[in-house]
Amino acid sequence: MYIKFKDYFMMLSTMSKVQSVLFDKTKWTSPRARRWLKKNDLNPIKRADITENKLRYRIRDPRKFKEFRTISVGRSTGIQFVLGVDKKDNPDIST
Repeated sequence: MYIKFKDYFMMLSTMSKVQSVLFDKTKWTSPRARRWLKKNDLNPIKRADITENKLRYRIRDPRKFKEFRTISVGRSTGIQFVLGVDKKDNPDIST
């Protein structure tokens, strides 16, 4: 069930960066999610935000982004990426 993030991310827009990674709690434990993040070279900036259904690991500060979108990785992996358009990388977005 391990999906290589780098392979999947190649298909995404170059204007977008991963702001957070969400894991479905019915499919992922916190230790397993942290191993997946490490294996895919994603380093959370803080501990997981835990909700009733999700584990959220912030990779970048959300204040650095203007727009967000959430995409699912695969069909039944239980992983979602929150992608953001970085304010400084897009001259059309005012800070």
